Amino acid sequence: MARFCANLTMLFQELPLSDRFQAAADSGFQAVELLWPDEAEESPEELARLAEAAGVEFALIDTPRGEAWGIGAQDGQQMAFFSQIVKTIDIADILGVHHIHVMAGIAGASASDVLTENLIQACDLEPEQSFIIEPISAQAVPGYGLNSFEQAAQVLEKVNRPNAGLLLDTFHAMNMGHDPLKLFRKYQLLVQHIQVSSHPDRHEPAAGYDFPAFFRALDKAGYDGLISGEYNPAGATKDELDWF
Repeated sequence: MARFCANLTMLFQELPLSDRFQAAADSGFQAVELLWPDEAEESPEELARLAEAAGVEFALIDTPRGEAWGIGAQDGQQMAFFSQIVKTIDIADILGVHHIHVMAGIAGASASDVLTENLIQACDLEPEQSFIIEPISAQAVPGYGLNSFEQAAQVLEKVNRPNAGLLLDTFHAMNMGHDPLKLFRKYQLLVQHIQVSSHPDRHEPAAGYDFPAFFRALDKAGYDGLISGEYNPAGATKDELDWF
């Protein structure tokens, strides 16, 4: 059966971050993710304590977004990326994070090659840590260096590391004109984490797509990763959890 995760950067925004962990647990979520822990007022140690107190796993964090949605695919930023990934790994160790999402950032023609090199470096630096990449649609972030699933699959083929994988976000998939389930079936061996939201409004995953059928198909396929609600709640988060 699918296990569900709450994105605490986007959900329960009516509460301070320190209270969102328990709110997620009380709502039945088994895990949480936090997009940019470097932007949180709380220290990694405090975030780890909050998750432990609430009894939820820490599923995912992102590398810093900075001013350009990351630097993982930016040529000329390789040394800065190395420093950044070392710090992110340290945070992940404190939090016990399943996955680090390496943000590609706004990047040029060499994006795939640079991201490949940086991802290899990250995977070899910490072989026990999972590193995942996410194709982000051009409509959402123009110029993002990783903007198709085909490109992501090609990067991962070249990286060829067991601790590198794919994040499938249904919003970005549908923005690109894809059926998320067909994408999952095509790239199932690469998918390590899934994020869900409606399209095109990016609210609760309850409209614009048959999400119950999607969840059942993931169960049937044996998907054993987490499914994260990463969306902008239409109202108070706790009042709009019928999808879950």
